[in-house]
Amino acid sequence: MLILVIVLFAGTNVQAQKVNKDIRTIERLELDWHNAYVFHDINLISGVLADDFINLGRTGGRNNRQQTLENFRKDSSLYEYCTPYDFEYRIYKNTVIVLCKSKEKGVANGIPFSANYFSQDIFIKERGKWKCVLASVGKIPEKK
Repeated sequence: MLILVIVLFAGTNVQAQKVNKDIRTIERLELDWHNAYVFHDINLISGVLADDFINLGRTGGRNNRQQTLENFRKDSSLYEYCTPYDFEYRIYKNTVIVLCKSKEKGVANGIPFSANYFSQDIFIKERGKWKCVLASVGKIPEKK
């Protein structure tokens, strides 16, 4: 009986370590994605997006991976920061749903901007790698 309890506990501990490793990996991917804007580094963002990625933008548009990367290339904004925070995760075997907020500040076309967003990102693990297959972003209204 004691051996069974130890084996069950050890199995649970291994599973928890795997989940923690996956969450750390996905959080790093989220940070890379946001930092890509600050550093204008398309390699950071392209490493996160799956080949069949879909982005549901904050203005109601829908873009695939190629369109998202093309919009990224065209973005001439200078970001002081683009920072995700308040992460929540929903884990389903090889799928993780990430809910988070982000804040950004910078200059676009000579005009300063700052904004806060809420996003939902869906990551799927295929062939041992996590990739984002769907992103949806909405602007958080400013408090008056």
